[in-house]
Amino acid sequence: MGIFLFYKKVPLSRSISAPSVVSILRKILIKLSNGEASHVQVLTDVALDRTADLLHSVPFKDVTRGFRVTYTYAGLLKALSILASHVREGSYSLGRLEDALKVLDQILLMTGCPLFRTEVDLLISTIEKELNNSNETWNPSQVEENLFKYSIVNLQNPPFVYYSVRKFLKPPSLDEFLSHLQTTCDPIIIENAMLDWPATTTRPWSNLQYLLNTIGSKRSVPVEIGSRYTDEDWGQEIITIQEFIQKYILAESNENPKKNRYLAQHDLFSQIPLLRRDIIIPDYCYCNGSSFDDIQVNAWFGPAGTTSPLHTDPHHNLFAQIVGYKYIRLYAPNQVEGLYPFESNSMLGNTSQVDMDAYHKKLQ
Repeated sequence: MGIFLFYKKVPLSRSISAPSVVSILRKILIKLSNGEASHVQVLTDVALDRTADLLHSVPFKDVTRGFRVTYTYAGLLKALSILASHVREGSYSLGRLEDALKVLDQILLMTGCPLFRTEVDLLISTIEKELNNSNETWNPSQVEENLFKYSIVNLQNPPFVYYSVRKFLKPPSLDEFLSHLQTTCDPIIIENAMLDWPATTTRPWSNLQYLLNTIGSKRSVPVEIGSRYTDEDWGQEIITIQEFIQKYILAESNENPKKNRYLAQHDLFSQIPLLRRDIIIPDYCYCNGSSFDDIQVNAWFGPAGTTSPLHTDPHHNLFAQIVGYKYIRLYAPNQVEGLYPFESNSMLGNTSQVDMDAYHKKLQ
């Protein structure tokens, strides 16, 4: 594990925000360069806490590159100090490796890693190899016993569909799809459009062991707590993918949805580039003149019982269901008034106040 020594070449950019944090980062860098890794743990914690406060001081859309660069420097130096002390102690502590991996994932989750992405990916890869070589492995038998029940696509007591949606039994041509967009632009269902995706064939995502191995059992992911983000007790946390699968995906019962965890609308493919090879962006995404860089690809992963309140998105959506099923309720734009959205200037301005779960229960 000699790759951590690149910190001797790390320059501190003048574009970093918050001079007080910069001075702390300089002290950390000097101590690391002098081989004093064990003496900088407190400093790295302070630097990371202060930069996290900077990120949370403004809405996410207003976070500047300077703030993100600051957090990246602080997180990277903290991870390096953990690894440096880990190696100098002459013993391999799995807990310390996991601590460093968690910090590196926080960089990716909080900032997107605006610089040193190659080095961060290299550190993550090396740590994962060390963890995989350890004796602490997860027995996959529990996963193997539960492989196929997540591929079942038969809804139990499905809601009644009042208005049928046009369905293509095979993918339409680009001309057909574009013609539909330019005329009615109503919702459509396209079947058999992912038959050539590795995620449904050679590297099936219905195999949870494959997902665990590809993502990395100790990688951290953001999850929502609770059944709906409009609930007062709704929250978020960061947990390892292994904990998420063991506790919430493989759970035999989800009788209390308030205890559910839901990995929702997460840029998982940027965090885990290896997973990106399993999907193919449909050509339909480019019909409106979008370029590759314009397309946002997010992932959803959750157990039964996870729901999202009625809401509107700022972008057009092409939703691909790879494993399991999802019931989607759609209303036309001219029905917005009857859906009682929250105040437009609030954080929930794109969300309806109507509780559809309560509505369905009343009908039953």
